Amino acid sequence: MDRRRASLGRVAAAAAIAVIAGCGGAGGGAATSLPSGAASAGPETLSVDAGGADAAHPERDFLAFYPATLSAHAGDTLRMVNPTRGTPHTVTFGVLPDHSNQPVLITPGVGFAAVSGGPCLSSQPVTSTTTTCPGAPAGAPPPAGTPAAEVPLPGPYSGQPYYNSGIFVGGQTAVLPLAPDLRPGAYRFTCLLHPTMAATLTVVPAGSPIQSATALRSAAARQLSADRADAATVATGVPSTTPGIVQAGAVGRELTVNQFFPSTVSISAGQAVTWRNDSYEPHVVAIGRQITPEDPLVFGAPNPPPGAEYGSGPAVSGLFGGRPLPASGYSVRFTAAGTYPYTCPIHPGMAGVVEVR
Repeated sequence: MDRRRASLGRVAAAAAIAVIAGCGGAGGGAATSLPSGAASAGPETLSVDAGGADAAHPERDFLAFYPATLSAHAGDTLRMVNPTRGTPHTVTFGVLPDHSNQPVLITPGVGFAAVSGGPCLSSQPVTSTTTTCPGAPAGAPPPAGTPAAEVPLPGPYSGQPYYNSGIFVGGQTAVLPLAPDLRPGAYRFTCLLHPTMAATLTVVPAGSPIQSATALRSAAARQLSADRADAATVATGVPSTTPGIVQAGAVGRELTVNQFFPSTVSISAGQAVTWRNDSYEPHVVAIGRQITPEDPLVFGAPNPPPGAEYGSGPAVSGLFGGRPLPASGYSVRFTAAGTYPYTCPIHPGMAGVVEVR
């Protein structure tokens, strides 16, 4: 979803956009094996990419942390860099691997719930019904206007039961300090919006070596290279659909291809078009009206409702996709001949056409 997604922050002002689950495992455990370097003489700053991009294929979103494993010391700082065109992400600790305690993501008709869309550092765990930051006020939503280059968090990560950066978009960096007293162990974090995005931070004792910055960059590059190869397979492997059926997007293991398949569909007046999406990446169909990613219509109920007749004017599906979204498709019956262009407002450049004979 794109730079105005920053505005997502605004709708995320109440908290705001779309989807899915995360996994975060809290507290200590056995350290995983990681490339090692020399022991550091003091606190270090480590950079991780939240998501990835491909300038040659802007329709492809890479949904992983690059790299997916890293080691650090208590007192170090993580810089979570979002290099995408505008895709929103979070860095979230404390959501279980099975997502069973994933807090509420979206407030229908409004946007992201405060516990998911805004910063939240809580000494209390969350549940699947949590909508606000438990035991503490949520951080302020992003201000209107151009997003800040850096998103400082209200406090360090010290192993809290729930710790969420809030949404940060393409071009932004979430700055996440590790508390000096963070105990050694493995800590899993995720992006609340994209279930494929999970990574492990291993905190090692003071004086123990961690990977070098060069090793960190190399691991990230190898992982992204593999995902780019996967993307080429995904983009060419979408099966043909039956007449009147459009697949909204296609996904790989750690990526999504934001296109409609097919991009042009031809039907006769009186027939319906159905858009389907059972993946983890949400989509929206907007016909007859250009809307922005933060528009309340994105988060609202389908209008007109699925299966209704459509002749002219705006028709907006609302978000649809796999769980936890309420629907995995949208359909309308076209009553008049004509050409009807449409877009997915949360994925810039994702567009299609319905030709009605």
